[in-house]
Amino acid sequence: VREGENDMKISLSSGVCTRLFRKAIFATAFLSTPAFGHVFLMAPTGDDELIIGSTYEITWEISVSHDTKNWDLHYATVSQEGPWIPIAIDLPTGDNTQGSIHTYDWTIPDSPSDTVWVRVTQDNSGGNYDDTNDLPCTIAVGTPVIWTVDDDGKADFNTIQSAIDAASDGDEIMFLEAKSKTGR
Repeated sequence: VREGENDMKISLSSGVCTRLFRKAIFATAFLSTPAFGHVFLMAPTGDDELIIGSTYEITWEISVSHDTKNWDLHYATVSQEGPWIPIAIDLPTGDNTQGSIHTYDWTIPDSPSDTVWVRVTQDNSGGNYDDTNDLPCTIAVGTPVIWTVDDDGKADFNTIQSAIDAASDGDEIMFLEAKSKTGR
């Protein structure tokens, strides 16, 4: 490009766009600033491993408060554009002030995938805002656990019920051999 009297040179420095003209210099405002949404999904962020049957706490923050009617949570296993599967719909608004944190305990479904996206939607009177995780998560089958039960305190649990309460799908519960009071 030949520099002439009507040519303009644009240089970028620290996010500021400076226009240099042959006879004058004009500074403009920032070329771009980060565009934060009105709702921010804090967790999951991506690269999370979500184990089928476990509980995962979805967390989001209100960046800009609105006349929020309710919250919707969805997940997708195909792409960040969906198709979206409901997790929870029409959750209560809760604290609607800027900076407030909201959570939901999600029981991970039996849908193994290494491309899982979670979306939170802020349903408002004047329009909706949403956010998704930045990187895909994984829904995976967990490793089964073998729990032991023995009433003498030498096992994971002393009662069958406490072992059942702790067990997840696929886990095993083993009963250790009880000895008679005579020691046989």
